[in-house]
Amino acid sequence: MPQKWTAQEYWIIAIEKRELIVHREPNTTDGGYVDVKTYAETDIVSPLARPDVSIHVTDLLP
Repeated sequence: MPQKWTAQEYWIIAIEKRELIVHREPNTTDGGYVDVKTYAETDIVSPLARPDVSIHVTDLLP
């Protein structure tokens, strides 16, 4: 049986809503994520891999 691979974090940019949806803490039971947060274009977020880096959501939007 192949081993499952799970991303610890992934981001979705909702262009039409001008927001960022961040999924963290994978739930191995159901395949979803325990922590799902939506950030407005005025918010600042830091990736798990680089908590020292601050990213303005507006900089990710076209």
